[in-house]
Amino acid sequence: DDLIGRPVLKHVHPEDRPLVEQRIAFLRLGPGTVPVVEQRLVALDGRVIDVDAQAASYYSNGKLEIQVVCRDITARKKVEQDLQRHVRYTEFSAAVGLGLAQSRTVPEMLQCCADAMVNHLNVTFARVWTVNEGETCLEMQASAGACEQLDELLTRVEFGQQTIGQIAVQKTSLVTNSVFEHLQFDDGDWVRSQDLGSFAGFPLLVDGQCHGVLAVFSRDPLDNDLLDCLAMAANGMAQNIERKNAANQLALLNEIGRAH
Repeated sequence: DDLIGRPVLKHVHPEDRPLVEQRIAFLRLGPGTVPVVEQRLVALDGRVIDVDAQAASYYSNGKLEIQVVCRDITARKKVEQDLQRHVRYTEFSAAVGLGLAQSRTVPEMLQCCADAMVNHLNVTFARVWTVNEGETCLEMQASAGACEQLDELLTRVEFGQQTIGQIAVQKTSLVTNSVFEHLQFDDGDWVRSQDLGSFAGFPLLVDGQCHGVLAVFSRDPLDNDLLDCLAMAANGMAQNIERKNAANQLALLNEIGRAH
């Protein structure tokens, strides 16, 4: 109904218009058909509808006409996207589990997890900090997704300072799909330069003690399933940091004991 009496291209999604215009131009050359393609239509109420579009041109009473048959595949596309998302999350969980199990050092373990976030969750940047030995600040241990400004700005973060330091002190996660309304950084130009819109930060907690902070930045909104994956990874990293720290302390005590 939305199409009747209105220019068809008005309802084609802007990103798909070049393809549709190209197909129309070919069909205007004479009778013929073009392959079925997936494209998007925009209804008057703003809904985006995925369709299979099949088009052909033919002569009718000496006049060249174009006929297009569209089949609504919105439900099928959603199922496909949900399946792809499930596969990504499964691959992410496997990569994190492998990193937690096989890494010998804390930085190596955290780097494996950060890489998995960028590779499987499609976040733009992932960074992990741990509490330094004097428990006075956070020091960056893992960095995935290139952003020199971010690394320079947040290599070392004092407790309570900027968004990362506040997460460590407050021991609560922070999630937003509107970065500029919620984040506090000394220099936000790098956020604008990267077109970042979303952020998720998790304290790495074990029994109420903060061992570090995980943070991801994304150009796309962060959904609940993705956040659940990040929370799972944060918990695994925290548990392993505590375990490795305890093992290091025990080894040090044993070495001291042997020395005496």
